[in-house]
Amino acid sequence: MTTFNFSIPRQTQHLWQKISSHWSHYNRPDKQRFLGSIQISQKATDQVLDVVGYNLSKLSTVTYNKLYERFDEPEQNWLKILTFALSEYAYYYSSVEEKFWYGFCQKLKLSCNRSLEKTLRRIVGDGFDLLGLVKAKGGYPYVSTLWLQSGIPQQNLNHFAHLVQEFSNEYGWWEIAHSSCEDISEELFDFCQEKHPQWATLIHFLKASCPQKENEEVEPISGQLLQGIAIIAVELERQGTLPEALKDDNEREKLLRNYYLPNNFFLRDWNSLIQVLTPKQRRFGNSRKIISRRQKPLSLVLDVTESLNMQLVLPEQSLWKKGWERLSGTFCQIPAAHWEGTIPNNPGLMIPEQVVNIKSGAELWEWQLLDHRKNCLNEWKLEGVASNLPCLIFDAGTGEHLNLDSANPSIRGAKEIIFFTPKGICLDFGNGIEIVDTCVPSSIRGWQGKQLTLTTKESSIVFIAFSDEEITTFPTISWKLSSQEQPSLRGLKLKGKKSVYLEIPTFWYPPIEGQISLNVSIENITHQKTIITTTEIIQPSDKWQAIPLDKWIIESGKYEARFWNQFHRWSYKFETQSNYQMASKPEIKNLLISSSSQGQVENLPIHNGSADTFWAEEIKMKGLLPLEIISLSLYDRQETVFSQCQADSLGNLHINLASFYNLLSPDSNWYALDFQRIGGETQRLIEMEVASLVISCTWDNQAVQISGLLSNELYSLSCWNLLLPENPPVEIKISRVSSNEDIIAIPLKLQPGIYNIQILGSRKLRHNLGWWCNSNQNDLPDETLENEDLADYCYTILDNESVSDFVKSANKYDYDPYLLQTAIDSMKNLPCYLPEWLQINSLTEKLQAIVENLKVKLKSPASTQKVTISKGADTVHVPAIKENWLLISLTNPKKRNFVFKQIEINIENNHRQKGNLSIHLPKQPVYNDILVLKYKNINNINSYIPLEYIQQTQPLTSNEAQKILIS
Repeated sequence: MTTFNFSIPRQTQHLWQKISSHWSHYNRPDKQRFLGSIQISQKATDQVLDVVGYNLSKLSTVTYNKLYERFDEPEQNWLKILTFALSEYAYYYSSVEEKFWYGFCQKLKLSCNRSLEKTLRRIVGDGFDLLGLVKAKGGYPYVSTLWLQSGIPQQNLNHFAHLVQEFSNEYGWWEIAHSSCEDISEELFDFCQEKHPQWATLIHFLKASCPQKENEEVEPISGQLLQGIAIIAVELERQGTLPEALKDDNEREKLLRNYYLPNNFFLRDWNSLIQVLTPKQRRFGNSRKIISRRQKPLSLVLDVTESLNMQLVLPEQSLWKKGWERLSGTFCQIPAAHWEGTIPNNPGLMIPEQVVNIKSGAELWEWQLLDHRKNCLNEWKLEGVASNLPCLIFDAGTGEHLNLDSANPSIRGAKEIIFFTPKGICLDFGNGIEIVDTCVPSSIRGWQGKQLTLTTKESSIVFIAFSDEEITTFPTISWKLSSQEQPSLRGLKLKGKKSVYLEIPTFWYPPIEGQISLNVSIENITHQKTIITTTEIIQPSDKWQAIPLDKWIIESGKYEARFWNQFHRWSYKFETQSNYQMASKPEIKNLLISSSSQGQVENLPIHNGSADTFWAEEIKMKGLLPLEIISLSLYDRQETVFSQCQADSLGNLHINLASFYNLLSPDSNWYALDFQRIGGETQRLIEMEVASLVISCTWDNQAVQISGLLSNELYSLSCWNLLLPENPPVEIKISRVSSNEDIIAIPLKLQPGIYNIQILGSRKLRHNLGWWCNSNQNDLPDETLENEDLADYCYTILDNESVSDFVKSANKYDYDPYLLQTAIDSMKNLPCYLPEWLQINSLTEKLQAIVENLKVKLKSPASTQKVTISKGADTVHVPAIKENWLLISLTNPKKRNFVFKQIEINIENNHRQKGNLSIHLPKQPVYNDILVLKYKNINNINSYIPLEYIQQTQPLTSNEAQKILIS
């Protein structure tokens, strides 16, 4: 291959076509491609490196101009090949022992010097642009971009995977996924140096992701990689998907496309990280926090919401530097902000947000953090008013300061601005600039402002200063509108620069010409819980369009909202508070809290190790206001139930957890209870965590091999045969697992069928394994020998017949809706052992059709007798028999728990009829908008039901009610 001659365009074209045919990112949009997705062997890579070395060695001197002259061709394939060769060298061969460019030249057997190094840097920069690659910013822009193409250099992969395992055990996936890439890079670098100082090569790679000087801009490659891995781990755990799904390149691409990953996230080799991504028990409240110790910059803003003052703002930040530990417990201050504090014993000096009104202009604003002896510990600098451009310009909508280049000043993007200058300066506006307000007051003495709007695509502003002696003309400022407006999050905010809203904010999308889809994810940061992941369609419009977040967010708290598609991504961290919420939460020392298991409680939350002890807990509070109303929120993994309770006249409150037992699923492995005082923040009162089944399995035609089971626990397999839908699952007992058994094989001696298999634990824990079938296409269960309808039903599945034919046969049988939905999820997300003749997509459609059919059946009347409730009706007379059942359909499924609780209260208040009434909450997901009421000898049943939330009711037979209630 070394005979390829870059001077012959036909040969370079042929070689690049061979390389690019393996490039999975070839058709991606510009600046979204990674060269590491070119899937060729290391042997082929070495041949390409030989070709590049051979052609460069034929030049007497390698200079930028000579390369373009010697290898002159319109498509510049030689440049693409050279850039690819550098990317492959970065992946396979770059190391700490040698400088990158020197090592590359040694590999190609070239004599390295500064001139050649400079040429290679310049030429590979052209290659990045030509190939449309993702590029790194700051730091080592060329080498970092080359490393970025594959993620982690090959020789670092095993060490990196081991480090990620340790780091995730220490901090938890959720914390990593929601920290900044810059903070993760620095924490990971320090962590590796502390734990593995001998890993010099990996430490060198991690160091390149961290700034070595203050205010240095560096691409946080390691932080982006680890944050992306953490996001994937959190999503895999949330969806119940095993990490083995990432092994297949095509499946991985489809899966990752639905995740909100960092812009520069790409990993070439996943093999060493598959095991690291195995779901693990989440440790609520016990994981370490990634503390940001990066200095956040001073900024200039205009308070457009209230005072119109120009302000210097220092964001809230945590700082720590070497040597500060000897100052622990001593006084410190920021004189410019009139802030004082104490240096803590542990790393992390927390400085709250500081806002100072500006009363005079300056060419440089400088703030200092001083110790008790007035020595400077840290400083923040911000360029102010340039002497050759005396003006300050702000976006009229956001108050953001628009920085100008004094040599070539221009305004980009803002449609409306507020323009401040010293008095005595005359402004001349070009065509298309309209004056909205001629006199905007200025907080800087001797200055004045004008509010301007641009009605054309482009214009300019000229300003001239007149004095007694001369006329001074300043550089002309050009003003252009942005070609594309950006979305924004809007809502009523608290005063200050932090994103704290007094209402649930709304995401606004600018006018667009064509339809687009946006992935949406809303996460509760406080409770470490994903509220919703969905897709919203934005229709073509010449107006801004709203996506209200209040349809997903229903309570105060801290959230992160993410919006993304293939081309763009936006993320917003914010907090919502009540209009009457107090600034700080009530201190626990004002309350006396005790629990039945732990006595007096000093710190919240109370922790329980099992579901039994959680539900048996009784909690007493003293020190509340007389008759104070307390809001309670009860959680499990899937659902939240809200309720209220009231203190007695002495301010005492007794909470019995057992009274809430029926409100949530008894099979969950995590519960928590929060409480909130009026005007206060929500506080976690008690929580419980039980280690979940963390298992993986592999299939063959005779057995399933399972790893991850706990020793000395009792387990069994539950095998439901789709071909026998009304039969209960076959149970296979599993012998107790010994402590030295990592993997156990369980024979599957089952009659012909298509089985959905789950593993059941002794603690009521259930884990889906997937689907298994070892039958031939014509094999039928024995039950079909005397049941022609059942045989026809089986053939609609085995012969891959149409969905309509399947539904027609399946309607003759009763299905467990909960089991059916679980089986569908298993087929979509888990590895299965199914024969090639069985069409999986078709089978999934058939099962989904049955679920939809069950919903229709449920919501249609069971008989000709129908009772419709309206607000004008006082009573509905139902024949009084010994036992009656009533199906209650709700207008809004989200109100189900509230209506359930209201009916319970109404029943409790009517002591005479208490024994004749009971309300039931079906557990299956398909019944998420109904309740079932059981009653005897009561005519005015409506008096117990909050009518405003009811769509309709209908009588049920006892058998129908039991089918709905038994999961």
